[in-house]
Amino acid sequence: MKKIKTLKTTKILTYVLVGAFLLYLNSIEISYSKPLSPEQFIQEGKSLFEKGDYEQSLQKLTQAEAYFKSSQVKSKTERLSEIYFLQGLNFAKQGNEKISKEMFKRALHYSSDKEYDTTLLDENAKEIFTKAKIEFEQEFSPKAIGMQGEQYQKKGGSAGWIVLAVIAIAAVGVLTYFLVKELQKEDEPDTGTIQVNSTPTGAAIWLDGTDTGKATNAALADVSPGAHALKLIKEGYKVWEDTVNVNKGATTHVNATLEEEPKVGKIKVNSTPTGADIWLDGTDTGKTTNATLNNVSVGDHALKLVKERYQDWEDTVTVTEDTTTTVNATLEVGAFTEDFNDGVANHWKTKYGQWKIEGGIYICRDKSDNNTRNNVRSYYDLGKFSDFTLTAEAKRTEPANKVIGIAFRGNTDFNKYYVLDVHPDQGEYSVWKVEGTSYWGLVSWTSHSSINTSGWNKLQIVAKGNDFSIYINDIFVDNITISGVRSEGKVGLWTYFYSGANNDETHFDNVSLSLETTVAVRARRGRIVFPMPPRLGETMGGKF
Repeated sequence: MKKIKTLKTTKILTYVLVGAFLLYLNSIEISYSKPLSPEQFIQEGKSLFEKGDYEQSLQKLTQAEAYFKSSQVKSKTERLSEIYFLQGLNFAKQGNEKISKEMFKRALHYSSDKEYDTTLLDENAKEIFTKAKIEFEQEFSPKAIGMQGEQYQKKGGSAGWIVLAVIAIAAVGVLTYFLVKELQKEDEPDTGTIQVNSTPTGAAIWLDGTDTGKATNAALADVSPGAHALKLIKEGYKVWEDTVNVNKGATTHVNATLEEEPKVGKIKVNSTPTGADIWLDGTDTGKTTNATLNNVSVGDHALKLVKERYQDWEDTVTVTEDTTTTVNATLEVGAFTEDFNDGVANHWKTKYGQWKIEGGIYICRDKSDNNTRNNVRSYYDLGKFSDFTLTAEAKRTEPANKVIGIAFRGNTDFNKYYVLDVHPDQGEYSVWKVEGTSYWGLVSWTSHSSINTSGWNKLQIVAKGNDFSIYINDIFVDNITISGVRSEGKVGLWTYFYSGANNDETHFDNVSLSLETTVAVRARRGRIVFPMPPRLGETMGGKF
């Protein structure tokens, strides 16, 4: 064998001396100890092989080999063939094909016609045994070398020669064992292999951040032992990544299933006004208009825009692959609530009077323009409304001969509008049309028990088309139809200062507008009747 010839001389000499010493001890044991049981060594070697303890199995078989080589029993040839066959199986299991084949050849040398126990051969060992048998028949059979078999017949001889023969044969056995172990160490690789398979195949294999140049299914050889970062890349599929552990002299198998990358497109979402929250398929995207949504899967999606004080905008958007779908949404003004607790009158624009916020109350003090303007107002400037329910709480600090109200259907600069007037200390209400400093009475001053003569009053107008229902302190008061009224308009807060009321104040709080309205029902005599609407918001909180 080529590798045995290349071993260093010192190493061989060392093994010979060690073997000779061990054989000397063995000869002493043979001479003075009880007879050995070599059959038991063979059985134990076979049993250890079946248990997978290949090292211990080889040791037992080597002991049996040394005995039968030194003996002249009739079963010597059969036993040696069995020993070498079992040794070949052990080396095959350890992955040493070269030594395994040599052991099988030796077995065939002693008994080429023997029926070996093929149930012990796995696929790998069976392949090695077949190769050994072919080579034996070509090179080492008795016919090829002109031999008729090995005959060990020794008749007579002195005891000294027998001892020397035992020592020599045992030395060969021990030396062979150590040399085989050395060959095993030299044949054992320092690296491992990764067999990388994927479904589907054709994925580029990256190892530790470097493209190997191979694609699945493929084997990566000469990989250093330890943990390695494995990555598979294939167009149209998500990147597959994992950590793989490699063992010295072993093959690690990886079977990856690649997940198909979804086909995607984009949605560019614009709105007027901007700043609306973008919801997609019921989930807040975290973006606001104007913005682009990337990596949206192909197909239909529910898009919703949400902005405070505006109505929600909703639509279905169809996304196509690698395409940007543009959406241009116009938001309609919606419901709002003002409690003024933040100290800001959002989107309120004053017209005459001195307006301020104190303690969460919207306050108008005195009149303005040196008593030339008495109807003072503040209107909501964000948009115009058609059908709605407008509610506000109001009071005068000096209620005597003082008027408070809420206005509706106002024009752009709120110079023309309609107003529900309440005269608290008189317990009366009225409805007026106002244009600048001109007034037209639509409902004359009418007494009603729902009005608080002092403190807070909750005023409410329910508008639907040109029909209007009036509530005071959640009690239905009246309904009217105003012909020629504009179809939509702005809403506001209103007060009237009489001459000499310079120290008076009008207070407003909890102003709200809802787009929900009750349906007007016209009676037989033409009078419109509005059912009582549901309570809006909280109660007056003890302000009555």
